Amino acid sequence: MGIAGQVLLDVRDAAADQRLMSDVYGRCVVALTIKIKTEEIISVSDADFAVIGRPVLDQLQIQPSPGDFAVIGAALMAYRPVMRADMEELADMNFRSLALATIAPPLPTRQIT
Repeated sequence: MGIAGQVLLDVRDAAADQRLMSDVYGRCVVALTIKIKTEEIISVSDADFAVIGRPVLDQLQIQPSPGDFAVIGAALMAYRPVMRADMEELADMNFRSLALATIAPPLPTRQIT
């Protein structure tokens, strides 16, 4: 859940700062958009949505399994109502509130053995 939360916090912060997301995020969104356009939206799984978590996963040097992608994607979908509310507040020029930051758990740490 922390990875999904971080992805959405990055998106929200970019919107608040009126800047574009990194090229890596852009490529991930393009890949997801192509999948949605080439297949019906109904056939796009939670794991498919998790592709936008790739920059955070790479930063943490985590190689997720297909099951991990399903969990990350499900978490992204679960955060949709909170993210929508945060983005609506940004549209109203309210930069103070950040509901997502209060409910998203921290990023995991990579343990090296």
